[in-house]
Parts: sequence; C-alpha cells; structure tokens
Amino acid sequence: MLGSAVLLLAAVAALAQPPRWSVDEQLKRLEQDLKLNAEQSKSIKTILTDQQKEMQTIREQNQGDHEAMREKMQALRKKYDDKILAVLNDAQKVEYKKMLEERAKRRQGGGHGPDNPPPAK
Repeated sequence: MLGSAVLLLAAVAALAQPPRWSVDEQLKRLEQDLKLNAEQSKSIKTILTDQQKEMQTIREQNQGDHEAMREKMQALRKKYDDKILAVLNDAQKVEYKKMLEERAKRRQGGGHGPDNPPPAK
C-alpha cells in the first residue's frame, strides 16, 4: 500500500514539473551539434521559446487527458521541427533529421532519463 502511494505521488509530481531542458540548454545542444551561426541561433531560440510556451499551455489545458495531450504534443513537435528545419542549411537539415529519428526511437523505448536525454527540439 505504501508503495502504491509513493508511485502515485511520483506520478503527480512528474506531471507538475516544468520541461527538463530549458530553451537555453536545447539551443546550446543545437549550436554544438549543428554548428549554428549567430543568425540561426537567434531564430531558433525564438522558435524554441514559442514551442515551450505552447507546450505549457497544452499541459495546463489537458490535465488528466493524457491521450489528447500526447496527440497535441506530437502535432506541436512536428510544427516546430518544420520551423527549425526552415532555418537550417542542407547539411544541417540532414543532421537535424537524424536527431529527430533518435528522438523518435527514445520515445518508443520508454522516454528519457539521465542516460537518455531528449534531443533538442
């Protein structure tokens, strides 16, 4: 019984937490992995900031309805991935698409942890 209570509390705490990676952390990873120039970094920071705001709104509006939230988050990720791709050059697009494939594999494999961080979005 105590174990069930602990699991329930952990699940509630996980839902209430902000994103694990800040915009700056995501941007830093993209800058390193894709070798962004200053203009690209500025554009992508705006995109990531907008994405994070929209994700928070979706979380707030869909508390308890995990299926609806999952569907909306998938559509949102696609929307912002497309925006990021529009900022990149051809070589960067190839690398970013590889990053997206890795993210998809991680999501199918059970999510994120210390040894399995999410890719930049």
